[in-house]
Amino acid sequence: MTTNTFGANTGHSVTASRTAGGATGQAAYGNTAANTKYLATSATNDAGNQSLYSFDGAGNTMTTTDAMAATRTGPPPPPPHRGTGRTKPPTATMLTIS
Repeated sequence: MTTNTFGANTGHSVTASRTAGGATGQAAYGNTAANTKYLATSATNDAGNQSLYSFDGAGNTMTTTDAMAATRTGPPPPPPHRGTGRTKPPTATMLTIS
């Protein structure tokens, strides 16, 4: 069973996740605008690998940078919770844990 902790955005956004096998991940939210505050600006797994995300004012992904420092500019695939039509992102797919 995966356990999620909600700490950002008044408890609406998952900030940590732990799998039954013990793998962990964390998400951080640095945006404050209404359209982007629920979009994670970074995700870090238990090995310390961090991915970074930036968004424009409308919430469209502008850049993503993975743990290997590869950067993509433009409209890459959005973080897992985007495009669901939900106002609160689903928690089971928020973090990629390896």
